[in-house]
Amino acid sequence: MGRRQEQLDSMRQRITEAAFELHTIVGPAQTSISAVAERAGVQRHTVYHHFPDMTSLMQACTAHGMRTTGIPDAASWVAIKDPTARLRHGLGELYAYYAANARLLGNVVRDAPLLGENAGIEAFTEHMTGLFYALAAGWVDGPATQRLRMAFPSEHDAWDEEKVLERYELMCEAGLVGEARNSSAEPAALSMRLPRLRHPLQGDQTRVLASAIGEMRRALKFRPVIFEMMPGVFTLFELQKTVEAILGPHLHKQNFRRLVESGGLVEPTGDYRFRTGGRPAQLYRFRRDVVTERLAPGVRVKAGRA
Repeated sequence: MGRRQEQLDSMRQRITEAAFELHTIVGPAQTSISAVAERAGVQRHTVYHHFPDMTSLMQACTAHGMRTTGIPDAASWVAIKDPTARLRHGLGELYAYYAANARLLGNVVRDAPLLGENAGIEAFTEHMTGLFYALAAGWVDGPATQRLRMAFPSEHDAWDEEKVLERYELMCEAGLVGEARNSSAEPAALSMRLPRLRHPLQGDQTRVLASAIGEMRRALKFRPVIFEMMPGVFTLFELQKTVEAILGPHLHKQNFRRLVESGGLVEPTGDYRFRTGGRPAQLYRFRRDVVTERLAPGVRVKAGRA
């Protein structure tokens, strides 16, 4: 390889890493070519020289992420013949991967519908689909398999964020949470075991918590319960962060603002909060008339996997 080609490859990698870092911080939809150029320390035309459009840059970032984020490999799972042991091992690796890359994955899942054909994440989607089929292989198509497919669907659009309890029960059966059923649990599963919420008189409360999270996510869509958790006045950013805390993944800022404003859920107070570290933030309050104007005045956002 000539020196010129090495320099070109080095510059391409530098730009890719800069874009990848921005995807982790603000998300793909908020990453502009100008921001990438500034972070990489180059001019915009240099970025366009290596990546003529956003799709090619996204594809390079996807490939870089799959090399560096520790995404699980289906080949090692397929080598495990017992479906139960394979599921326990695979889910342990998956949840460890999700935990290590929560912010990046949340941004990508949130922004993918906005990017459309420019998303450039086909390789990632294909890889994750392969992981799902590796876990599903060898199971008898019975009630247990149907439970797995309903709780952990391979298609993003079929994901139901309300099935918290169902996913918790499957994870218990796989040995990922709760007390170990036997000593054969995989090391990855053991490392992901969560602290138990045990009351001295009422016993284990983890299942109660899972049920409560699912019910809260369900109620949030149809009733204005989110405003019972907010102060009298708030910024839209504070409201969005509260919704995200309940649903799990990050939400797109502009889409969330349009949703709550067009739905008549909030109204401006006319005041601003100046201590925000940036531009003054407009203050809002819950618009109570919406309760009589709409049958289901909830925050009907489309969440991602959580």
